[in-house]
Amino acid sequence: MNILFLDSKPDAGRMARLQNRLDSLGIGLVAVQTPDEMLRLIAVRGFSVVVLDLEISRVPVVEAVAMIRRFRPKSRVLCQGSEDQWALVGPALNSIGVRRFLKRPWTVGGFLNLLADEMDDDQPIADPMQELESLSKDIEAWKIGVPEDPSRIVQSVKLQPKRPSVAGPAPPEPEKNTAAPEPPKPSSKPDFPLKRGEKDPYLRIEVSQDGVTGRLVCYPLEEKYHSMDDVREELAKRKIVYGIVYDRLDALIKKVNQTGEPILGDVVAEGKSSVDGQNGRIEWFVPTSVRVNLQEDESGRVNYKDIFEIPCVRTGEKIAKVYEPTEPVDGLSIYGKPLIGKLGKSVKISPAKGVRFNPDDSSYYAEIDGQVQAKGGKLGVIPVWNITDDVDLSTGNIEFLGSVIIQGNVITGFSVKAEGDILVKGLVEGSELKAGGTITVKMGVVANGKGMIEAGENFYTKYCSSAIIRVEKDVTVEDTIMNSDVQAGGKVNVSKNKGSIVGGTVVAQGGIDILNAGSDMGQTTTLIVGEQYFVRERLVTLAKKIQWQQEQIETLKQSIAPFAGFQDDDPRLGETQRKSLAKIKEAMQDMRSRVTAMELQKDDAAQGLNRTCHARINVRNVAHPNLKIQVGIACLKTIKSHTFCSFYEDRQAGEVLLGPYEGKNEKKKVITAK
Repeated sequence: MNILFLDSKPDAGRMARLQNRLDSLGIGLVAVQTPDEMLRLIAVRGFSVVVLDLEISRVPVVEAVAMIRRFRPKSRVLCQGSEDQWALVGPALNSIGVRRFLKRPWTVGGFLNLLADEMDDDQPIADPMQELESLSKDIEAWKIGVPEDPSRIVQSVKLQPKRPSVAGPAPPEPEKNTAAPEPPKPSSKPDFPLKRGEKDPYLRIEVSQDGVTGRLVCYPLEEKYHSMDDVREELAKRKIVYGIVYDRLDALIKKVNQTGEPILGDVVAEGKSSVDGQNGRIEWFVPTSVRVNLQEDESGRVNYKDIFEIPCVRTGEKIAKVYEPTEPVDGLSIYGKPLIGKLGKSVKISPAKGVRFNPDDSSYYAEIDGQVQAKGGKLGVIPVWNITDDVDLSTGNIEFLGSVIIQGNVITGFSVKAEGDILVKGLVEGSELKAGGTITVKMGVVANGKGMIEAGENFYTKYCSSAIIRVEKDVTVEDTIMNSDVQAGGKVNVSKNKGSIVGGTVVAQGGIDILNAGSDMGQTTTLIVGEQYFVRERLVTLAKKIQWQQEQIETLKQSIAPFAGFQDDDPRLGETQRKSLAKIKEAMQDMRSRVTAMELQKDDAAQGLNRTCHARINVRNVAHPNLKIQVGIACLKTIKSHTFCSFYEDRQAGEVLLGPYEGKNEKKKVITAK
């Protein structure tokens, strides 16, 4: 079990005491001071309990809880701060499952009591961890012996934890000095006593565990001196035959004999240590998990809608490179025995769907666009990104190279962009959806005039209200299009259930098939079919671009007017002036070329206005009054109802005619309002 504790104003002593208590229970504690650190840690590892500080800045605490719920639904969340802060945000936090609050300044005992109550709470959280029940019993036993004041702890109760993983003695008395003790510094030379023990020999050689180093321990004799024969005898006794430094031995023996000072662990024999081979490794060129990117703008704000980066690759992009393990180097002990280095372990990873392995450079490459996944020793690229719930602050805006499946809703103000398809199984509010392929919204679109839906192919939904939709091909709506702005490069089909288009403007180059057009209340509804509408829009856009380019050309002409009589190599011009004039003339020539190209596009587009429109508006049930209908270049406005009919263009007469539904061209003029 691990606890993540966010405290913007930490007390070092109190946190040290809490760390000691939790260590004795086998519970890990990670303390951070900023929400950025908290988000980074939550993104890469799980915590059983997260303690939030109500004083955190830049991230509203409710939004922080939402992000924790999204990334770590198994984590329990507690809060700590002042009573005024809890009174302000407590009701909102209670509504999303945060029910407990730790008043600052808190005590270790108070925190453990609150933690135990949280563990005992039978109100479920999303997919609770299986270990919480057993751990809560351990903490319950612990809190019996912990009073509110940690400075007066009496060790009258000892823990008897049931699980070996949290076994340990009762916590010690807190020390007055709360600073953490410094760890002992490692020493390369072992410590030997200055005085010889009664049972210790005067001369011996201590050999390291790996058999590579021999150290001399020698105490002065009381009545005689040590000799090299004594040393050789000890070496033979210990069977040391390799790496003996006799000159050093001789000098050390003379030193102990002359000065009477002991030799305490000087190296006199040294072999060759073996070097283990390094394990194989993988060098990643793209991330394999969602990253948290907390980038601040100039004012220090973070856009929490765009903090999550989905790992994506394009076809042919290098994903990773595998390095084989290095060869080990064998050694030799001072006993003359070989020391065999261990072989490094190879990295076992195999290419899965969407990935190929190139043995020439030992690298993995993407075969499709999509998300990188490395699981179970396999590396693959999947073309679909699956979002298990809503697109909201917990997920941020979505941008993906492949297709996206959203199990929940898309909340107002967020965007989903995919180069493949987008499938939303819930509802779309005032959001931005943009796909290179097809967009499908199963429940419907209620946009309230916000956001936009753009699809490179088709669009399907149950109903849409107050939406802006731009589709390259067909739009299919099961029920109703109400007060929406819809443009389709293909057909618009609303021919199931109510099958109505009420209010707004619907434009379809290939035609419109509906059950009912408008409403019996006479709500103004505009229906437009044929390519002519799009041609006009294209002509207007080109005309604006041409006008803007011509204005820029005139501005540049005026800037070089004072130099109209100068040649490019005129000696009166300086080097800087020559370069500036050359750049301006080059820019003007480029703009003129663009204007010429756009004029040609404008002429080609204008020819579409003269083509006959074959698209129709087919109404299988009722076409109500007050419909504004445009077919090709002909327009009309209905003043009465028509049933089982279709509207089409008579090019010669320049009028919209009424015929039977999907039927023959029985010429029957529609009475229109002047």
